[in-house]
Amino acid sequence: MSGPAQSAALSPTEIAREVERLSPWHYEFDLGGVRTPIRAREWINRHRQRHRYFFDPLVQAGFFRGKRVLDLGCNAGFWSLNAVAAGCEFVLGIDARDRHIEQARFVFRALDVPGHRYRFANANVFAMTPDSLGGRFDVVLCLGLLYHVCKPMELFERIDAVNDDVLLIDSTVYKSDDVVMKLRHEPLDDPRMSADYELVFLPSPGAVHWMAVATGYSCHTLGLRFDDWEGCEDFRDGDRYAFACAKRTDLTGIYDNVVASSAPQRRSGR
Repeated sequence: MSGPAQSAALSPTEIAREVERLSPWHYEFDLGGVRTPIRAREWINRHRQRHRYFFDPLVQAGFFRGKRVLDLGCNAGFWSLNAVAAGCEFVLGIDARDRHIEQARFVFRALDVPGHRYRFANANVFAMTPDSLGGRFDVVLCLGLLYHVCKPMELFERIDAVNDDVLLIDSTVYKSDDVVMKLRHEPLDDPRMSADYELVFLPSPGAVHWMAVATGYSCHTLGLRFDDWEGCEDFRDGDRYAFACAKRTDLTGIYDNVVASSAPQRRSGR
């Protein structure tokens, strides 16, 4: 699958104009000295800590090199850009909101990322197939998405259908030791919330774990690894966790902060 054709580099004036036009921004990007104005300054540390928590171990292990990566709910392409920086062969970012896709395309163009290494598209995660996405992916990033959907089990099934190995999840959770999900409302007009139904499910850590296992993954709940809690109070208070899942790779050799894990269940007819 080819990416968009690259055009001439943007000038600082053009970058600044587009940054303003495309505001507000959820992530801070340094676009040749022009920084995107993030909604809340404490989120800069939040995203740095999230990277340190669940993304860095894969980067340090060289896991992304040569891989095909699918970034679900990609927003402005922050994690897609990190995957490219870590050496992935290609990243496809999909999001339900046109503004996020426009932001992501602009960021990659402003940073002059070669067009054959990425593509961004407005797409429905519940319509994903290998044919619709142009193939299968070694790594799927589901970062900040799971708790915004009304059909979490179906989302796992859709991911399973397009993913060959690693699934990385970062999710707000329902704080319970039971395997349960809580139904809640989200406003559709907030770009940080649900994009299809106002009713969404908030899974407990156990629910995330067993949905992953049911679709053929080993699932590892990651213990917190933060050195600054600014903007990260939900993680500190046990309201959010990351989960490293895989079909083939032994992730315990990559993550040293696994606190709970499981092997995948055998599935007949798959």
